[in-house]
Amino acid sequence: MYNRRAFEEIFTTQWLRAKQDKGTIGLMLVDVDYFKNYNDLYGHQEGDTALKALSDVLKHTAQANNGMAARYGGEEFIVLFEQLAYETFIDISEQLLQNVNNLNLPHEASKVSEFLTVSVGCAFASGDAISSEKIVAKSLIKEADIMLYKAKNAGRNKALTKSI
Repeated sequence: MYNRRAFEEIFTTQWLRAKQDKGTIGLMLVDVDYFKNYNDLYGHQEGDTALKALSDVLKHTAQANNGMAARYGGEEFIVLFEQLAYETFIDISEQLLQNVNNLNLPHEASKVSEFLTVSVGCAFASGDAISSEKIVAKSLIKEADIMLYKAKNAGRNKALTKSI
């Protein structure tokens, strides 16, 4: 699993390549639903074990689709893809949710499910928006963050996407 610094370096490189080649970039911010409640109920050691299991799922999902996953902070992760069709990006976000649900990690303190779930905010930029500088790299992260909070407000255990 990459750390935030490595993500930022890779993201910058991929952004510049997408700008030059008029490619695409898809970014997913992933946050564990009610993770504080999880730690309070099961303890921080179990919380760390759950985060390791989640990071394995994210890394596998990313690598299976030529992407990369990184720990972004706390219980938040970021997953990055390039050169994907928008529909494929949507499919991957749904597959990611399913892969996390398939872990079947008990979470009795969740208000969403009896198992650990995540909310995912996704932002997708096409080559035209990138090359015309309609959007800059940091604003893609901001859009994914906005979608993450919309997913949480819509009931959690969801992936919501904005295409730019």
